Amino acid sequence: MEESQHGVLTYENVCGNSSVMGTKTESTRQEVDLDRPKPPPANEVMCEVLENPLTKLCGIVGKVSLHFEDKGIRIMRSDGKASVEIPLNMIRKFGRKQTIMFYFEVGRRFCFGEGFIIMKCCSPEDAKLVNSYLDEAFGKRK
Repeated sequence: MEESQHGVLTYENVCGNSSVMGTKTESTRQEVDLDRPKPPPANEVMCEVLENPLTKLCGIVGKVSLHFEDKGIRIMRSDGKASVEIPLNMIRKFGRKQTIMFYFEVGRRFCFGEGFIIMKCCSPEDAKLVNSYLDEAFGKRK
């Protein structure tokens, strides 16, 4: 690995075969920009939970923050009066509705019973973040 004067780390993929080592390796050279900041993982998103029988029973209707953890999702009301943790193994389905709506369905083993939790995110990007987090979390479980 070599570090150039511009803060870019370059390395080459070289085989042990001597006939390959003498050839041009531009196609295998990769550059990693060390100066470019990586976006932080989506670990908190602000949303509004819409009212339905399940969300009313949980006490999480209204403005909430979603906290993503390794084992599941924590939904906390902005006024701090209620908090619900949903383990990943309780989530049956999830997805986006329209551009800023997000939903997930919890199974009957969830402490408040089965049903849907539908949220209105602040922006389409937030809805994408929630969806990508759950895609990644469920991909790790398999």
